[in-house]
Amino acid sequence: MTKLLSISNPICIGDHCDTIVLSYTDVNNVFGFNYTTGFEQQVRIPATLQNFKHERAISVYRKTSGTFVQHSVQVDKKAILKTDWLDEIFTDALTTAAGHSIFKLDGVSYSGHGEITENDNEYDNLTQIELVVFEQGYNQTNLSC
Repeated sequence: MTKLLSISNPICIGDHCDTIVLSYTDVNNVFGFNYTTGFEQQVRIPATLQNFKHERAISVYRKTSGTFVQHSVQVDKKAILKTDWLDEIFTDALTTAAGHSIFKLDGVSYSGHGEITENDNEYDNLTQIELVVFEQGYNQTNLSC
């Protein structure tokens, strides 16, 4: 199978350029693309992952003695994908990619179901995006009962 590389917008990929390879596909045919053939989209965008945090969901109960007991703890790792100024094509690509079931940033699987914020530039039609992403497979769970 022949691979074709097509570059539509120039992006610096040197030591001082913050870019991320965005790869996405789906198990179903979505957004007008036939993914059941194994097709995967990939684009390099000027962006960084920032503010890594852990979210915990804890279920606690209290015994009649007054002692707290953790019934279950679930920990997820989240970050903010923050882009540089993007044109409409890259903005469309990122916001659409986040809606796919298979969404990777530099080869690491994430879920793009978090909040998305678009900051427009009043001088041109460029947009900065902040997308809350959750790392897939990081989920740490403790069931104590």
